[in-house]
Amino acid sequence: MLVPFVAMALAAVGMAVLGFRRGRVAAPTDPGSVPLKTPFSLLAAGKFALLFGGVQLLLKLAQTWFPGRGAYVIAAIAGLTDVDAITLSMAEVAKADAAQSQVAVVAIVIATASNTLVKAGMVLAMGHRGMRGTVLTGTLVILGAGVVGLLV
Repeated sequence: MLVPFVAMALAAVGMAVLGFRRGRVAAPTDPGSVPLKTPFSLLAAGKFALLFGGVQLLLKLAQTWFPGRGAYVIAAIAGLTDVDAITLSMAEVAKADAAQSQVAVVAIVIATASNTLVKAGMVLAMGHRGMRGTVLTGTLVILGAGVVGLLV
């Protein structure tokens, strides 16, 4: 797991440095406009528990009906909202069956890529026009680095 995630992290840092040097990084106009919430709420914990349980169930069904590759589809879907649940679920799969370690690594990278694409899509849809090219380029570079990291 280290290789694809280090590759993606280095790509992200590289793109951030490049953006900073080109002067495309702008400070928010009103940083106080972002509402802060406490991360320690029972509602958030309950939502995560439901998501985690649902991902566990879907993974078990995928392993039964579509051995191996079914986990990739579940990872892509789970990554649309959050990567924590699928990461923990796949870690359990790898821990229980060492032969599934590579499947777990690929599934976690797929979930991360899916989540990254959703967040980039949010920026493209709602962000400032000037950010679109930079975010799209950065996203493609980061995802490409992840694919290369998986192939190495």
